[in-house]
Amino acid sequence: MRVSSPQPATEEGDRTAELLSSVYDLILLHAGRGTLAPGGGTSRGVTTLLRKVFPSLRRILLTRADSLPSEISNAVENLDARGEALALRLPSLSAGLKSGEDFVAAMALCAWRLGNSRLRDEVLEVAERLPAVSLLEALGVGGWPSEAASLVTAALRADAWRRPEDAISPETLAKLARASPRKLEDLRKELSSPPRAPLAEWESAGSVGEFAGFDGHFDEPPLLLDGPETSRNRFWALASNGAFRLDADVYGWSCRADDAAADYKVGEPKTRGFIASLLGAGDDGAPRLAKDGTLTFGGESAKFEEMAGATSYVAREDFVAWTVADSHRIRVRAARAAAV
Repeated sequence: MRVSSPQPATEEGDRTAELLSSVYDLILLHAGRGTLAPGGGTSRGVTTLLRKVFPSLRRILLTRADSLPSEISNAVENLDARGEALALRLPSLSAGLKSGEDFVAAMALCAWRLGNSRLRDEVLEVAERLPAVSLLEALGVGGWPSEAASLVTAALRADAWRRPEDAISPETLAKLARASPRKLEDLRKELSSPPRAPLAEWESAGSVGEFAGFDGHFDEPPLLLDGPETSRNRFWALASNGAFRLDADVYGWSCRADDAAADYKVGEPKTRGFIASLLGAGDDGAPRLAKDGTLTFGGESAKFEEMAGATSYVAREDFVAWTVADSHRIRVRAARAAAV
């Protein structure tokens, strides 16, 4: 992290001139692209950022006058319709932060919460370097005690299909300010490694996308591919127009073409064999979904009516995702621990 030191007035003047030049270039760029125009332009987020938000960010913008304006603009534009929500949160995120690097980290954390799911792994790696107040503000729980910061990141790393509000109870929050360091560490460990719930108690975690219709990604209901890096937050799917990677969590999802996944095998529900029945899992030790919607793993079986007739699925020890013939959505059911 770069530590700022007091600057002579002449140097601050130079940085102000550099900032004005950067913002002017940004305005010209967006005006030329039509994202900024007298009538409003095509990006409400960028319009709000440049006209209303940037003036209040002067202090933090001066820390990286040459590059920070464009980084912020890109983050807002990448969120499409949710970009304005990010822009309006930036002034509160900047409070208390001294470096442009920390501001970018807080902005990325907030962008993830607003739906840019590709950022999940990246932002959780750097989240704890932020001041607790900034971290909690970026994740939409700015009123929580600062002691909750490490608990929130632990909970999101362990289960990004669960919001912090569902992982940490109001009763626990009320006691955090008086909790001992040992108690806080015990809570963090409990959130980091929650016990796996029985199959019958796995809950609907959410669904990934609605890819049909205008601007949809898939031209037909997709089939899930069982890739080596498949996880409860990352899937691969196949349609006649190609293979795709999907990143998803409680905050949103994103989809992008991934030709390298074209050789992955479709996860097909099958009739279980005798040996697999004895093992209580698929041939590879993973949970097995039968055609009638019965999920089997680790000596347990549970039948889910919504999975009957699934056209494809992928599963690991803590989740199952599946598709059906009449929908472009990918549905997810996952192990879910009680709030601490």
